Amino acid sequence: MGGGGWKGEIKNKAKDGTPYWMDKKLSPFLTKPVFAIRFEITKRKKAEEE
Repeated sequence: MGGGGWKGEIKNKAKDGTPYWMDKKLSPFLTKPVFAIRFEITKRKKAEEE
């Protein structure tokens, strides 16, 4: 990703302790320091593990 952006998958925990996965994209934006887009991908990650 050009322009100093970042893309990756992050494993996190919900408040109840359940793990979940997010696909995140961070990129610089003209009026704000960072613009983020994220999608939950827990089902996909579980399917990949099986």
